[in-house]
Amino acid sequence: LENMRKFAGKPEDMGSRYAPVAEAARMNILPTGDRIKYFYNMVTDEERLDIGAAYYEDGFKAGIIKTAKAMLADKVAPEVVAKYTGLTLEEIQQLR
Repeated sequence: LENMRKFAGKPEDMGSRYAPVAEAARMNILPTGDRIKYFYNMVTDEERLDIGAAYYEDGFKAGIIKTAKAMLADKVAPEVVAKYTGLTLEEIQQLR
């Protein structure tokens, strides 16, 4: 609350520390489509690729785990599951 008086003034009076808060408040009044475009432009292509890669890895790993569980349910030997999924025997034991 001690900094609330700074927000009552003009954005330039707040200083650089509070600039992101002021910018977010200004963008919040935009229509949804414009707001999405604004935030999309804040992220670089490299950052988008990093985010996409992280989601891909998470989904890929989830698919491997699902496959391993199905193989174990069909009584496939853990060693065979490890061979075809790339999971370690320890990871496979945790799935049981």
